[in-house]
Amino acid sequence: MNPFISIWDQDHFDAFNEGDTIDFEYKESGQWKNISDLNVIGAGSETLPGREEYLRLRDKHIARMSCVKSAAYVMANLEMEPLEKGEQTLSLARTFEKYVYDEDVSAES
Repeated sequence: MNPFISIWDQDHFDAFNEGDTIDFEYKESGQWKNISDLNVIGAGSETLPGREEYLRLRDKHIARMSCVKSAAYVMANLEMEPLEKGEQTLSLARTFEKYVYDEDVSAES
């Protein structure tokens, strides 16, 4: 599916914004699908997170995964029971995450 859609009808200009949920109809003309009707059924801010929110959450997930990976690397050669090692690794990862986000790492979780 092509995420890029061109709309030539000026009636549809400024009718919707990025992130809006739309309902549309189209007519096929050769290899082209021409939009014949377009309606906004949900504003992006109401139904879907906006691009900035999506990027912020994605970046946070990436940072968390990096903290877990770093903590696992530090804990790799320690002799512990697997469950305890996992708990300690996640605890250390949370400390790394607090540091990454400039939170006070001396405060207890």
